Amino acid sequence: FAAVFSLVSQQTIDNVGKRAAKIGQPRQHLKAAAMAWLKAVERNDASTIILDLGPKALGFAGARALEDSITLEPLLGLVHAVIEAEKLEINIDALLAARLINAALTEIALLRHASDGRAPNTNMAEDAISGIVDGLLKSSI
Repeated sequence: FAAVFSLVSQQTIDNVGKRAAKIGQPRQHLKAAAMAWLKAVERNDASTIILDLGPKALGFAGARALEDSITLEPLLGLVHAVIEAEKLEINIDALLAARLINAALTEIALLRHASDGRAPNTNMAEDAISGIVDGLLKSSI
């Protein structure tokens, strides 16, 4: 199952990269990539494997380790790109910022996957992600 989980997760990230590649500014690129990931995991097969079956079959630690190697590294690269492009001096470690953004994305995706009618719509998700990115990646000066 780890191979299936990894394949679906990597395909999702590849699709995200294609969708967000056209965005030039690093902060906007990061936000576009986040929203593209949410859109990509709306596919029933992807959401079921990434959000439901993966953690059950592999355990939380196993699924997280695979996700870190597939998803967290590109996200961390986007966070670093924002910090460097905007010459930010932030009070938070870039890895922690990437993990918090990832956690927010995962929570939104889980709410949408197990929707009981109260799942955040696209506008709500976009506002939440924008607020989180802007809140975490702001200069402390």
